[in-house]
Amino acid sequence: MLPEVKKAGTLFAAFLVEHNLLLAIVDRAVPLLKEMFPDSPTAKENKCRPTKTRQIVSSLASEAKEKTVGMVQNRPFSLSTDASNNKGSEQLYPIILRYHNGTEVVTEVLNITTDYPFRQLH
Repeated sequence: MLPEVKKAGTLFAAFLVEHNLLLAIVDRAVPLLKEMFPDSPTAKENKCRPTKTRQIVSSLASEAKEKTVGMVQNRPFSLSTDASNNKGSEQLYPIILRYHNGTEVVTEVLNITTDYPFRQLH
């Protein structure tokens, strides 16, 4: 596989995550890109599908997690959660991490769960 094709797949997967788009979009986007750019060897060789894109996203998530853990290991940070006032049948509990990265305060959503995340602490 050409390095440009790997880079294109990684950039596209990151774009989907950044904009909270469904991975199923890949099934239509890849053929569309080939149609839009018929002279591009990168578009021609791109064979990404949802499963492969999911693997790329998982790899990117692991790297992001390692980076975040490295940032908070020797710095003060806070974790917080609060139940949503959702009128549906499930309450949502977002888990929020805040820390200072040396330049600014960073807020990250670590998880959103339907089970109270600190139940075992009670």
